[in-house]
Amino acid sequence: MSDHEQKSVVPLHPGELRALNTAIGSYLKYLRNVSRPSKRRDTLMTVLQSVYVRLTRMLSLGKKIEGEQLWLTDIEVWAIDIAMLAFCRGVRLVVESSQQRDETLRELDKVRMRVRSLLLPSLN
Repeated sequence: MSDHEQKSVVPLHPGELRALNTAIGSYLKYLRNVSRPSKRRDTLMTVLQSVYVRLTRMLSLGKKIEGEQLWLTDIEVWAIDIAMLAFCRGVRLVVESSQQRDETLRELDKVRMRVRSLLLPSLN
């Protein structure tokens, strides 16, 4: 198994699953409709679409269990990081500054950092 096929798990609460699903779905729309075609874009779209489908399936099952686990490969973590950064940047441009917007973005960034930490070597 190569490095990009190794899977790591991140526990997510149902609200975090929904937020991640929304961010990825929005970024996929951007990639399809606005972003210029390129190999990088195509790779991002393929990887994110796979994660989006899995998240949508998890959410459609109506699981309300705290700490739902999402298994991710390194390339999926990389793509999610890009999607969430872009989503948050877009929200800052489109949604007027407010306490609610800023708190939501801080929470999204915490999720992004937790997912991103899967790429970092274990310090144990």
